[in-house]
Amino acid sequence: MNDEWEEYEEKLREYKLEHGLDPNAPLDIEVNVQQSGERNSNAGMGDAVATFKGGTMAIDLGTVNIRIAHSFSTDKKPHVVVDRQGGRSTPNYILMPEGEDVVLGRLAHGKEHQNQNVLKPRLLLSSPDENNDEKEKINKAVRHVIYDAAKNALEQTLGATRGGAFSGAAASKPLFSIDANSQPNTFEAQPIYTYPPPSASSTETSSYLQHYQSAVSSLSSPSHISNFISEPIAALRGAKLYSLLPSLKGQDDEYVIVMDVGGKSTSISLVQPKTEEIKYSTTISHISGQTLIDACVTNLIKSFYSLSSPSELNDTMALQRLYDASSSAIMELSTKTRAEIDIPYLTVDEQMKPKHLKMGLSRKVVEAEMNTLISKEMLQSITQPAEELSMSFPTPTNLPSLVTSLFMKLFETTNVNPFSVNGILVVGGGARSPIVIDGITKGVSALVGDQFVHEKLVVPEGELVEELVVLGAAASSDL
Repeated sequence: MNDEWEEYEEKLREYKLEHGLDPNAPLDIEVNVQQSGERNSNAGMGDAVATFKGGTMAIDLGTVNIRIAHSFSTDKKPHVVVDRQGGRSTPNYILMPEGEDVVLGRLAHGKEHQNQNVLKPRLLLSSPDENNDEKEKINKAVRHVIYDAAKNALEQTLGATRGGAFSGAAASKPLFSIDANSQPNTFEAQPIYTYPPPSASSTETSSYLQHYQSAVSSLSSPSHISNFISEPIAALRGAKLYSLLPSLKGQDDEYVIVMDVGGKSTSISLVQPKTEEIKYSTTISHISGQTLIDACVTNLIKSFYSLSSPSELNDTMALQRLYDASSSAIMELSTKTRAEIDIPYLTVDEQMKPKHLKMGLSRKVVEAEMNTLISKEMLQSITQPAEELSMSFPTPTNLPSLVTSLFMKLFETTNVNPFSVNGILVVGGGARSPIVIDGITKGVSALVGDQFVHEKLVVPEGELVEELVVLGAAASSDL
């Protein structure tokens, strides 16, 4: 027990030093570890009982990943909490088989293309109102992923080690409480949830928020208030926190465009920084991290199987392996110009001999395949032109022309002069790819010129590009 306490104190000291705090000063965290051989039935999270006192916890429920960040009043900046595998985000997938244990995170993500029952909580929240049974299923899925991610944040923050599997029943118990001392394993902290910006149909965002509020209501005690912040506003606050937009002077006529390239879609929002008012926002699915992965998988299927698309492959296990390998390849291509893909025993030939996939893939090949996918999708929608695109330009045939049309539609709708915009802030996991950033740069340059892009386009470096939203939310102490 003494060894565990010494380890905890050492981790706490490291935390203070990392965040510029006095390592000898008391921190507003209280830990009460019970030394008992029996599982505490009130805790729901193993033998240790702990409380997290004070501060703000931000929960960014993305389409592909969920991120958690927290901060105390004494912190200079909030920080992202790593998950049990050391990752700074956790796949936001859940599998809830009837009568079986809930499968979360990476395990559920690994079955996405094998099991049609794998759910994506954020997409569930965007679905239209269903019957009460379906609605409770959605709420249960959302509670599960948030509870598990926040529980992990509690464990990681306090440096306490807990045993025991995730308890599905515990997800219906309060996680946030005004008085953490009376609620073991709870946060006496302010939860802040991010949500997508309003699109052309404002009712969609309203419905999403209603679903989300209903889903997380049981995670807080009745007297505890949960706050919600729009993702582009959180990104803007994060940019201010990290001084990424030095041209802002706090004037009424300033504008920032926030482009959030997510895992499944991209949103573009025009924000007035002083009032934090969203003047315009739209979301499109043709640009995302998934677009790149789909392009990679499509190329592999063409080369290896001589098929034209993933939908023609009937081997779900092979398809899952192709998507897993492609996801890793896209990550590798964010820092290299070429990635090697090696999938042994992917299938068998007519003589039942194993066939292995081993090939290289360059950025240029993925970019060309992605532009082909975009062109096909745009041609399919010609009979019903997308509301998000400008009618002043031809139908987009690649990423740059799609970006040009999206930005032109923004300026046409808002009557804002492009040259009065103080900055274009690009965030999201998809923005880690040089292919995406190059397409955005070319698309905006075609509209306003290279000099404007050089001066106004802001892409946070490293992990900050996909963590700025949750960090900006965690820094929001006065909503």
